Amino acid sequence: MSIQERIPLFDTAKFFLILLVVLGHMCEIYYGSSETAQSLYIFIYAFHMPLFAFISGHFSKSNVDDKSVHKVQKLFLMYLVFQVLYAIARFLMLGEIMSPMNIVFVPYHLMWFILSLAFWRMLLPYVAKERLLIVVAILLGLMIGYVGAGSTLSLSRTVVFFPFFLAGYHMKREHILALNKLPFRLTGATLLIIGLFLSFRFNTDINPFWLFNKFPYASGGYTEFHRAGYYLLASVMGLSFLSILPRGKTMVTGLGSATLYVYLFHGFFVMLYRSLNFYNTQPISMAIAYGVIVSVGLFYSPRLLRLLPKK
Repeated sequence: MSIQERIPLFDTAKFFLILLVVLGHMCEIYYGSSETAQSLYIFIYAFHMPLFAFISGHFSKSNVDDKSVHKVQKLFLMYLVFQVLYAIARFLMLGEIMSPMNIVFVPYHLMWFILSLAFWRMLLPYVAKERLLIVVAILLGLMIGYVGAGSTLSLSRTVVFFPFFLAGYHMKREHILALNKLPFRLTGATLLIIGLFLSFRFNTDINPFWLFNKFPYASGGYTEFHRAGYYLLASVMGLSFLSILPRGKTMVTGLGSATLYVYLFHGFFVMLYRSLNFYNTQPISMAIAYGVIVSVGLFYSPRLLRLLPKK
């Protein structure tokens, strides 16, 4: 996709979504000990990664060509490099040891998305032409819950989130921009407020396993009907989120292109927060502030590095 064809709305969305990713990981530390953290966690995880997959699919339109193999190889290499880095960090900060097999085959926490994205882009040239395959992908997403794929190679999440990736790939530009019309914006804002309210109201009734999408139905205490509901919920909330964002360029639109950098590196800061046991003494408000500061700092780090004098 050329620069002229890029939709500012999506770059703006990526900026706010990566903030939600960081805040979600900070809230996860407090899950079970803070109702506020638990409620925010449920609200964020209801739609933020499906929407990221959707946007990634849209930005993958240029990947159905001869260069796509090279791009997929770069993603696999990125995955392996950061798996090693996170294994080292886990040992130094938390005293946890990852076996060589786990480093290769079991994505660390946030690294599942990089591996899944590599698989999606690898499959894209073979499924891009037929839109009806989205239906097949949804059926496979429902069926994978009967298989104990777990975290290995992120197979379960790769299958479950693939429909969102395909939907983003096939979504037309005019349909995306139509979301910013006033009726959609009002509806979207209302639905998000209702979703946030319900997250606080029923935070103890919702099993987070339902949102992880990596556990089989038997171990997570849910069924294919829960997952079907998740597909519907994530779609509605994701589109609602897009509808409330500005259509044109904003002061954060340009930063949306740096979300991969933030995604890959913020995990080290979350790990540091855990290793220093701040969550035992600091309220969730401090964790949220910390997450925002880390996110903004990572967004601007590449720009600051370019300003340094070259030797």
